[in-house]
Amino acid sequence: MIVSSSVNSNNQSFGTLNSNNFSRASQKSSDKSTNQFVINTGIGLAGAVAGWEVEPVLKKFSQKQVYKLLLKFTNFRFRDVQGGGYKEYVERAIKQQNLEGKVKLVDLNERNYKQVASELGYRSKRPKNLKKIINHLLRLGSQAKRLFIRTMYGTNAFFSPKKNAVVCNFEKYGVSGFHELSHKLNSISKNPFLKMLSKIRNPLAIFAPLGISACAMFTDKEKNSEKQDKSVRGFVKNHCGILTGLVTLPLVTEECITNIRGTKIAKQAGVSGEMLAKVVKSNKFSAIAYITTLPVAILSSWGANKIRDLICSQKIQDK
Repeated sequence: MIVSSSVNSNNQSFGTLNSNNFSRASQKSSDKSTNQFVINTGIGLAGAVAGWEVEPVLKKFSQKQVYKLLLKFTNFRFRDVQGGGYKEYVERAIKQQNLEGKVKLVDLNERNYKQVASELGYRSKRPKNLKKIINHLLRLGSQAKRLFIRTMYGTNAFFSPKKNAVVCNFEKYGVSGFHELSHKLNSISKNPFLKMLSKIRNPLAIFAPLGISACAMFTDKEKNSEKQDKSVRGFVKNHCGILTGLVTLPLVTEECITNIRGTKIAKQAGVSGEMLAKVVKSNKFSAIAYITTLPVAILSSWGANKIRDLICSQKIQDK
């Protein structure tokens, strides 16, 4: 009886020891998993933020380089198409297209930019910190500001759908008035395709790439995963460049049609000779410049996704 009791006692002690060892091993495994999760989450966020911030930088840099090449190979110079004398022709085109009272001309320059900014609803006050952060994350605000400044100095122009206003510096870049007026004509066109393009171009070109980028930045690339390839998130990630190009296509298409239409209404308004040659040259260059935004958008999205994946490849893998 004494021997039996001793054996049972030893077995009990051995069982307790095994239980303690198991608990310690389980605790260590749990701590290791927690640490791994925290590290991987940090690396994932770092990769996503890096990719998100790099994409607009890549796009801006690529556009600048492509623009330089275009200027070099097309021998285009803004000074060759700049000049005044077009405002009366644009006013005549407005009458010919039955747009009197439906669209207004705004002559923006260095003397009246504050007044024009107020009329068009541009706020002079800087946004508060939270709004500034949101604008930065959504990549809003800065493009409109740059466009306004370039228009003021006579190197660009724009059409404001909200105000139905053709805005350009008629003293320096009057040729652009016909192009911008054509945007209004597209928006009220009887052609359903053209009217649709006019409505969807900006929302698609601005917001769709944000969704594509967000999906790509927050999705890990899994090697040899058929399941991921078949999922929506996997498809978007694997084809983010092409998808970004596709959602940019309506904008490029509408702009190219607008350039053709701008030249046409300039001829109808009686523009001829050297003045017409400037309109044609400006619109041709504009069309080529917009077409080049497609490969730039594709490569920028693809490049940002690759940079994100490179950073996230440092994640700790389960053994």
